[in-house]
Amino acid sequence: MKTVVAWYCRAWSAIKTLSMVLSKPNWEGWQREKRGNLKAHKAHGVAGVSEDSRAILSEGLHIEWCKSQVQANQWTEEVELLQEEMYHVADFLSWHAGWWEKHMNRRNVLATPEQKGIKGYVKCQAALWRAMHDRFQEMWSIIPAHLQSLSPAMEYTMS
Repeated sequence: MKTVVAWYCRAWSAIKTLSMVLSKPNWEGWQREKRGNLKAHKAHGVAGVSEDSRAILSEGLHIEWCKSQVQANQWTEEVELLQEEMYHVADFLSWHAGWWEKHMNRRNVLATPEQKGIKGYVKCQAALWRAMHDRFQEMWSIIPAHLQSLSPAMEYTMS
């Protein structure tokens, strides 16, 4: 029975995925229209399937659906947490570059050569932190568009 449920779940998942990819959400309606032809498939080709077996199968499918919803919700939360972490990393890198720039003129009591050396070091550190910030922003700039392209599929599975 477990293999039958797994087969049904894979087939139904493939239909749903294809309907999203091909922008044909009415494939679920096709299944309802062809109900008479699909009764054998719903019973998974087993002759003489009893009502009890169908109830067990239906319960198993509901359990699998609930599990998939939990996983989808967990991945959605994971994506949100990752976006929040990316924001904080970029904010920290920007802050640290500003911190170096703010401390550029703190040691004015040193001789000129040492003062120039410290300023050069501080400028270099600030530039490194800014470069890291800019590089991360560049690498992460594609993520919002990518998530936007996935959101219709994610909303479809969440409803």
